[in-house]
Amino acid sequence: MGQILTAAEAAALLEKYAVILPRPVYKLACNGTLYHNKSRDGQDKPLLLEEIVARRCPEYMPSFEKFVYGRRASFGNMLVAKRETFCAYSAWMFPLLEEFERLGEAQGILDPRMCGFVSEYLLCIWADHNFRPEKIYFMDVANTEADRRALGYRARKALVKTGLFEPVSRAAFAVYYRIKGC
Repeated sequence: MGQILTAAEAAALLEKYAVILPRPVYKLACNGTLYHNKSRDGQDKPLLLEEIVARRCPEYMPSFEKFVYGRRASFGNMLVAKRETFCAYSAWMFPLLEEFERLGEAQGILDPRMCGFVSEYLLCIWADHNFRPEKIYFMDVANTEADRRALGYRARKALVKTGLFEPVSRAAFAVYYRIKGC
């Protein structure tokens, strides 16, 4: 396999694996220390996301603890999967993320990019809970935004043409998810 994932390579990998994710990054500090809610007296409160996951889908808590309180996670909000898998992930993740956003705003703890960061952990949690490790393929990723002429950009266009990747902006993602009926 070359440096850039082609549509043919993605299709072949998805015959053997359920999902393709970015290679995990290993952190020195516990991931969860970044997302504790600070009260007015400066004391850490339980994570808002932890409260939501524990209440709505407690069966995911072992995976939650593994990634949020662990030292590794896959970042970048990138998932390559078949449509059914993508729709299952979307149906699980969006209600949690919408509740996190609503409660975070109400509590005054939501930073502008926090939902994006939290969704990276939700992807790891969901994949860990739903698939055995041997069904998850991890790949190195690279930022292609700096040079639109990069091979990564052309590979993404090829994936769109084959139907393995559907282009949507971040703002339109939730609307797209509802329209497609996932």
